[in-house]
Amino acid sequence: MSSTDLTCQFCRKDYSSKKNLLYHQKTTKKCLKIQEEQGLVINLSNFFCENCQKTFTSNQRLHYHLENSCKNKQKNDEIEQMEQKMEQKMEKKMEQKMKELESKILSSSSSQSSSSSQNGNTSGNLNIGGTQINITNIGFMEYMTPERINNVFGEKYTIQTLMGGETALADFTIEYFLKGQDKPVYLVSDKSRNSFYFLDSEKNRIDDSDGKIIRSLIWSYGFNAIHSIYNDHVKKVAVNTDGAATFSSINQHYNSIKNLHRDDNGAKEYTQCLAKKLPKTLTEKELMENLWKAEKELTEKLRLEDEETERKMKELKEQKKEKIKEEEKTIELLPNGLDPREEELFDKDGGMLKIGGISRGTLKGFKRSYMDTGVARFPPNFKETPESRQKYLAYLNGTFLSV
Repeated sequence: MSSTDLTCQFCRKDYSSKKNLLYHQKTTKKCLKIQEEQGLVINLSNFFCENCQKTFTSNQRLHYHLENSCKNKQKNDEIEQMEQKMEQKMEKKMEQKMKELESKILSSSSSQSSSSSQNGNTSGNLNIGGTQINITNIGFMEYMTPERINNVFGEKYTIQTLMGGETALADFTIEYFLKGQDKPVYLVSDKSRNSFYFLDSEKNRIDDSDGKIIRSLIWSYGFNAIHSIYNDHVKKVAVNTDGAATFSSINQHYNSIKNLHRDDNGAKEYTQCLAKKLPKTLTEKELMENLWKAEKELTEKLRLEDEETERKMKELKEQKKEKIKEEEKTIELLPNGLDPREEELFDKDGGMLKIGGISRGTLKGFKRSYMDTGVARFPPNFKETPESRQKYLAYLNGTFLSV
């Protein structure tokens, strides 16, 4: 190999081996900058430090920078730790305040309820220490009627919910029976023991140890719909030779839900999920209702933004295709019938020349991908040399799009 073969064609530096030369051309910022100016490198700043906005030519160098020399990262880590400590302190204070309000609410709820009835107040609001708590007048048992539970399960429960097992059933219970200011009050009294309580129509507290009452209601009036969905799925799996694994998983979840009402089973996964996600106090319920509402509004906003972004991207792609079609009309083919912008891919007799050992058909596919995404990817088994790399990037950067 001659010494000129080991000289970088971009910055004219000499190297002792081909391996060192290629490494230099892929990682050295100065050389990459020259390549970028010539339109031969795409996305120079692939490895970006979010803390100090510096860019690196390899993930290894970025990782070393983050671990050893990024002062901004160290400051950000310290700030994050301080914020976590402050959040923990605020959570403890909030929990203590909630407990104090809860005792006041429960001790005065019955008296305020009777007073409201006498004065014709049916709003269901409580005012404790200047804090307004909005609760529904309907009691838990009055809301959880057989007809309501049966209808909700018949309309909303799906095979996907069944595939989620007891955890998905608990989420389903919260979503359709307990979440919202128009839903009855059902709270956690002891998360570690999975104990709950609810308020009746007179605002009296009724304990529900281990969620026995709610489990019994869900099983008694919702299980028929679950059983129907299970049977329909079994019939579909019977004609699907690849459904054995799916059936095993579904069957396991179905059997655990089938025993939801049994005290010896306890439905631990179901009650644990309820205890983890339900509020402990009326004040916390009010806060969670606001959070759920804000979350729903944000989800809808993001959905609309995604739809708008997708619509604009679609329009841009269509405009790009139209522009390419218009350009195609202005191109005059060479006497041999070839497009002048692809002339470098053919020899003088019109025979196909490969780039890096890759055929024209494969190259066209990668060029289409580059035109759509803006990201340059090398084909598998690409025989990379400085010359083949330069030719390939030049081919991608051309305006021609083969279809």
